[in-house]
Amino acid sequence: MTHHDTPAERSAALIRDCTNIRPRWAVICGSGLSGLAHALDEQTVFPYESLFGFEPTAVQGHPGRLVLGRLGQEWCAVFQGRTHLYEGKGLEPALAAVRLAHALRIRNICITNAAGALRPPLGAGWLMPFSGHINLCLQRGCALPRGAGIYDPQLREAFLDTALRLGAPAAPGVYALLTGPTYETPAEARAYRILGADAVGMSTVFESMEARRLGLRVLAVSAITNDAVPASTDLPGPSHDAVLECAQQAARNLTAILRELIGAEPAPAPGHGV
Repeated sequence: MTHHDTPAERSAALIRDCTNIRPRWAVICGSGLSGLAHALDEQTVFPYESLFGFEPTAVQGHPGRLVLGRLGQEWCAVFQGRTHLYEGKGLEPALAAVRLAHALRIRNICITNAAGALRPPLGAGWLMPFSGHINLCLQRGCALPRGAGIYDPQLREAFLDTALRLGAPAAPGVYALLTGPTYETPAEARAYRILGADAVGMSTVFESMEARRLGLRVLAVSAITNDAVPASTDLPGPSHDAVLECAQQAARNLTAILRELIGAEPAPAPGHGV
């Protein structure tokens, strides 16, 4: 298979045939965060089933659509949902959105998820841009050049500055990646905290690594939906429905921040993007 025959290049060609929109940012929406796409103006929608290399999403809160449109003054590609490793379909479908973003010549990507907090001040409703990660899912991702940073410090600082200005609770932190799909036990959560993690979840790391390998600037953000270390082991753990509800609340702050962070610069007219 040549470079131009990859699923990502075939999807990019299909999209260019259907629209003159040339997005310069991509956003991958985690559980409960797909409402970000509602903020886009002048939308063009592609169901994942119409694209190459994508698997239909099977997890609640992941609609499975690519929405192109304008966020503020910037053209964006918003991926509503992802395929997770725990779905048993392998790593390739989990990387499809990142590879398509690269094929569309997008240079900046924001990858989001819903996560559990491991330490204060993070709590439900907070946003955590990644400063690093710990891979605990016992599977290797793509190889990066030695010394290659994954999470862009300038994008992270811009995100935090915007959050502070808007009054949205946010703090940087280290994300622990688990395969899932079960939530961590209180004992496991305490162990992850000892390892240096600030939040825990089941996605984003391999996508971020692949995006950086392909040369994109990466901003990864967790919407904190629950406390992964409950005050009492007698308390019930989080439910997926509760996670989705809290993520939708956090999504409003995330949308406001990204509208300012991404949409502040004037966008080129459709068909004239880089």
